[in-house]
Amino acid sequence: MKITSIIFVTLAMVVASVPAFGQDLAKQSFYQECIDKTVAKYERKSLKVDSDRPAIRRDAAVATLKASFYKSHKEQLINQMVIQDLDTKSGEMNYFLVKSFGNFMEENLDQAIADVLKIKDGRLHKEDYEAYSQEKQQNN
Repeated sequence: MKITSIIFVTLAMVVASVPAFGQDLAKQSFYQECIDKTVAKYERKSLKVDSDRPAIRRDAAVATLKASFYKSHKEQLINQMVIQDLDTKSGEMNYFLVKSFGNFMEENLDQAIADVLKIKDGRLHKEDYEAYSQEKQQNN
């Protein structure tokens, strides 16, 4: 009788945890889809890196960096979203992704943008970096 009770209690605990496990899988799938859409959005923006306008080239460089970050850190980001039980509202997820990118880049964003904007002969598009620097100073 005691063994039967233990088996039923254990079985009840397993059955009770299945819906929570299913919810985690559903959220993981949703988070993955959100990151995939975000990567696709930034990859489209990154195609403008050869624009004639310096500000557009700079924005495309940032988009290139974001797409690369989200692709290379996708599993880690999903795991953090699950751990934080992030709400599936797009605003909250976008905030999380932007904050994660900012934390990753910290003070290195300027140099990373400059690296992306280098032309084939290894020189930087001077007007791109100047436009970026001027806009950054105006915003501060």
